[in-house]
Order: sequence, then structure tokens, then C-alpha cells
Amino acid sequence: MSLATNNKQNNNGGLERSAYPIVPPIGALEHQKDRQRGGNLEDLGQKLREYIKVGTPAERRIAKYFSEHLNELPFETASSVADRLELSPMTVGRFLRSLGYHGLDGIKVHLKENAPPTTLQLPNILEQMQKDAVESRPLAAQIVEQVEMLQHIYNLANQPQWHEAVSTILSSANVFITAHPGLAGLGRHFCDRLTLARDHVLFLDGANGSYIQMLGAQSENNLTIIIDSPRFVASRLLARTARRAGHKVLLATGQFTEWAHEFANITLSLPPQRANSNDSLSGMMALLELLSMAVTQAGGETAESRIRRIEELQAMFAPAPLR
Repeated sequence: MSLATNNKQNNNGGLERSAYPIVPPIGALEHQKDRQRGGNLEDLGQKLREYIKVGTPAERRIAKYFSEHLNELPFETASSVADRLELSPMTVGRFLRSLGYHGLDGIKVHLKENAPPTTLQLPNILEQMQKDAVESRPLAAQIVEQVEMLQHIYNLANQPQWHEAVSTILSSANVFITAHPGLAGLGRHFCDRLTLARDHVLFLDGANGSYIQMLGAQSENNLTIIIDSPRFVASRLLARTARRAGHKVLLATGQFTEWAHEFANITLSLPPQRANSNDSLSGMMALLELLSMAVTQAGGETAESRIRRIEELQAMFAPAPLR
């Protein structure tokens, strides 16, 4: 047990030093000993392999289960493992102590602290998914395509049009967001995200048939953001009308939208979906989410202060729990 020094003033005006013990949190010593005894994950794997070869029948069964289900152990208890293997919890406990752990909680802490970063596992994961996609597994093909879409958006975020989009969103007097009524939820979420960084952001679904809030008066410093989709047949007319009203137009659309550069000041485009013919929103959702994050980051201290104020107001007006 470690000692810490406490200073206090004595009657002569000097400092007298006294020592008192620091008591660690309950269970901390056991987990520290578990980490010291358990070593790294390679050591744990080696011990399990040895028990599989030369252990008692019960030890071999437990070691084999641990080896094959290491990633599932954080969700297990000694009792659940014992039930699965038709052993007693005491047998499982003895085995854990023979590995150098105080209990299953100790091995959970060890696994958590020694888990490899996801970024290190990513190449292997992608390689396996690409193999599965080649074998015509639909889910793998969808995930591989979404990963490729994220890579496209990441590259797009380093292009001049992305930086122009971010700066224009922050500098415009008013920002209007439009989308097909079927994508109203996506548009409102994007609007809420931009509201974290600035005032005067409004989503319009065109339900009143006029877009009067956006097109009612001529303006030289407004921005219209159009979330395009195959069903949004009014998007081209809306972009042209907004330009005539003096707005800048930011268009989020597919790569092969022929009229984009004619009526949009800024275009952020996504590659077409390949995995199936249905309209997928995953790419557009990722694009808008990352764009809103970039706007908030570019907003700096002003955006941070605004977010703190929003959190204060949300706490103030949060509905009281039922009693």
C-alpha cells in the first residue's frame, strides 16, 4: 500500500508532514494483479493452447471455449460459461485463477486494455468482406460499397468545392435546405446539425407548394442547399429559381446530374449505387453528416459557445420526469 504526504501548518508557522495511506478503489488491486499476471493477449493464447493439449478434461473444455469465443467473453459470467459447458462455476473460477486472473472480470479488463485498435483490424476486415462480396453475398457487397462511398466522401472533403461549401454555409445570411418530402427526415436532421454552428437555418419540404419563405424576396446573400434524389423532380426548377432570386445554390447530388454545373454554384456529388437498383440513402446521409461536422469545426469558438448555450437551454426546457 502506497503512502502520500499531507502538509499542514503547525503552531510555529512551519509545515509538518504526515503520511496517510491511499486506499485504492474496491477491486482495483485485483485487476492490477490480473494485468500483471496475465501478460499480453499472446501469452493468454499460449496458455490456452497449452491447457487444450495437457489439461484435465474440464480444463481442456474451458480452454477450448475461451479460445474460440474470446471476443464474446465480455458478455459472459462464470455461471454462464459453466452452464454452457455443463461444469460448476467453481471449476471455471479455479481455471481462471490458474491463468492468473482473480475472476472473469479480470480477464474482461485484460481484453479491454489489450484490444487492438479498429484501424489496425480494418485491412483484414475489408479483405474478408471483398472476398465475401465476390462470392455473391449481398450484405458484404452492400458494406463494401458503403466503405468505398465513405472513401469517396473523404477524398471529396479535401477538394476546393468542399471548403467552399463549408465557408459559404457559415457566411451566408440565411441558409435554406430543401429535399423531396420523402427525405424530410434527413433534411430536418441536417438542418438541426447546422443549427449547432449558426443561426437562420430553415428546412423547407415544399408542402405549401410555393417555397415562399425562401423565394419571397430578392436576396444577394442567401444560400439554398438542395438534397437531390431521383424522386425530387422539382430540384432542377428549384435550383434555377433560387439562382434567379439571387441565392447561391449548393447541390448534393449524384455524379451524373447533367444540369448541376448550369444551375448550382457548388456541387458535392456521389458515385452511383451499384449493389442494387433501389435508392439508397447511406451515401447521402454520410455526406450531409460529415459536411455538418466540418461546418461546426470551422465555426470554432463561436460554434462551441453556441453548442454550450443550446445544451443549457435543452436542460432548462427538458420535460420533467413523471413522478
